[in-house]
Amino acid sequence: MAKLGFIGAGNMAAAIVGGIVKNGAFAAAEIAISDVDVNRCEEIRGEYGVNISAENICIARNSEIILLCVKPNILNEVIAEIRPHIKEEQLIISIAAGWTLAQLQGAFGGKARIVRVMPNTPALVNAAMTAICAAEDVSEADIRAVAEIFGAIGRTQILPERLFDAFIGVAGSSPAYAFIFIDALADAGVKYGLN
Repeated sequence: MAKLGFIGAGNMAAAIVGGIVKNGAFAAAEIAISDVDVNRCEEIRGEYGVNISAENICIARNSEIILLCVKPNILNEVIAEIRPHIKEEQLIISIAAGWTLAQLQGAFGGKARIVRVMPNTPALVNAAMTAICAAEDVSEADIRAVAEIFGAIGRTQILPERLFDAFIGVAGSSPAYAFIFIDALADAGVKYGLN
């Protein structure tokens, strides 16, 4: 049984896996990942040595902690697929923007312990700022475990869920616009002769 099971193998999942393995929060052998793109899973396995699966259900059945790292528009479909295989002792972590704790609990039929997190793109260089909020039935020990996982890719902050949209606007999406602006300044400098 894997301690951590990732469903979804996009850039954020890879950044989280990389941070966890590099910082020793969990051993690669304790991590499993699945995605519809098996080649992407192979890339992550090649880089970090984690286990992979072609099926989300295998991750759901065999992981103590499940990280849902899929796009918000397909999350409902993924939850419907894995819901019958979720056990009450498992912890579910979602990084999907826009999905509230109540929506997540409803999608799981009220039987899952849910933590909502919002990492940001600096996770790619282990400099993330991750907001965390948890459903009422999640223990303090579980919240500490989530903070440890995401502490491997930067800093964490427990926030009330009512502040999540503000956090996403300030720390999640908006910095990307600043990065584009800075990149454009550098391009302009190069265009006019600066090296």
